[in-house]
Amino acid sequence: MEGELKTAVYAKLNAALSVTVYNGAPQNAALPYVDIDDYSQSDWSSKTSVGTEAEIRVHVWHEDRDTCASIMSSIRAALDRVELTISGNSFVDCQYSRSRSFTDADGVTRHGVVDFQILATR
Repeated sequence: MEGELKTAVYAKLNAALSVTVYNGAPQNAALPYVDIDDYSQSDWSSKTSVGTEAEIRVHVWHEDRDTCASIMSSIRAALDRVELTISGNSFVDCQYSRSRSFTDADGVTRHGVVDFQILATR
């Protein structure tokens, strides 16, 4: 489900944001950009259905603290409680979990992280 889910998230973010959105950014990507990178999943099945609970992390890189925060807010608005079309699965929910931002290792760039929990059944 990882590929299908990342494709659905990419489509929503690419339509909603004015910065470049990647599903796996190239090493020398020009700032600013958003990257759908980290993914994990666990079983969310019941007696009557097979389900998946996925966590997806969206990264933001920008030179300016306020603009980074604004992009993070736009990401939340684009995905929180918004229906996703996930090929081969029935969408249940996409919920904002948490976010944070910090100065990256270069001492200049702001790095924002926005996490979502997504539930789907097959």
